[in-house]
Amino acid sequence: MQRLPDGSLRFSPKDLIAYLEGDFATWCDRLYSHSPNTAATENANGPKFTPDKPDEEGELVIRRGIEHEAAHLARLRAIEPGLIEIEHALDAPKDLAYDRTREAMRNGSPIIVQGELRAGAWMGIADFLHSRKGASALGNHQYEPWDTKLARS
Repeated sequence: MQRLPDGSLRFSPKDLIAYLEGDFATWCDRLYSHSPNTAATENANGPKFTPDKPDEEGELVIRRGIEHEAAHLARLRAIEPGLIEIEHALDAPKDLAYDRTREAMRNGSPIIVQGELRAGAWMGIADFLHSRKGASALGNHQYEPWDTKLARS
């Protein structure tokens, strides 16, 4: 869950999964996004609420996931010279990655890495978007998202 400068919230697939696993986590995330300074301090309403701090096991999973995705990207780079990578710089204009993704899709790029997709208040970043033949608003091609996971479940 991300609070945008205009005060609205943008949700990701991760937020939906957290809600489906138990709405208390979502409630805590939303409380923290509305008022991180108030939520992070002891107050009359009870204990503080802050996001979990990273631990060694979580960092290992993240590192292994990044390595796995990098190895897959290296294989794709070797076979597809037209591959486009979308950067997500923190200091970039807020719509830059989304606009670049849309441009790459309109141009029919065969593979788009880290493409930003949106639908209303929902946003997600696809590990890989692979072009497929088929009619769409883009012309005679469409995109299929591929995710690189270390496990099937």
